[in-house]
Amino acid sequence: MIPQNKATQAWDELPKWVVFERQLIDVMNASPDEFIRKHLKNDGWYRYDSRGKLDDSYEPFHNQPTFYALGGNDRFPSLARRQWEFVTRCFTETGVVVDEFHGCDDRIHPGEGRQLFYSLCLADPLDSQTIARHSDLRTFTSKKSQCAEL
Repeated sequence: MIPQNKATQAWDELPKWVVFERQLIDVMNASPDEFIRKHLKNDGWYRYDSRGKLDDSYEPFHNQPTFYALGGNDRFPSLARRQWEFVTRCFTETGVVVDEFHGCDDRIHPGEGRQLFYSLCLADPLDSQTIARHSDLRTFTSKKSQCAEL
């Protein structure tokens, strides 16, 4: 079970920053709709050519699970997971991703690409699919992945 804190002190009036932050979160809750309409096709792929740019394909979504954890809409983790699954599958088909690892042309870009996966773990740490994937990734069992050899 995840530890929880419970507020016990009542407020007569919320601090202004709390009200402003909640208003900002409400505006940000609508932001993926515009991004999806403008930048993604119905199947989840980008309207522009992003093949060969794996980390850049994950990055527009890597803050969505964290935003959810801070009070954003419940749909953010599922939107982010959909894109993680889609981008991972597309780049697996091209050989850039092997066993869910980037081909490691350097040590910076694979970490940037993994941020979305790590944020998904934060948003739902008890998700059995995420736990299974994380366990597999930590053991580096794949012989095909170049990253496993580092």
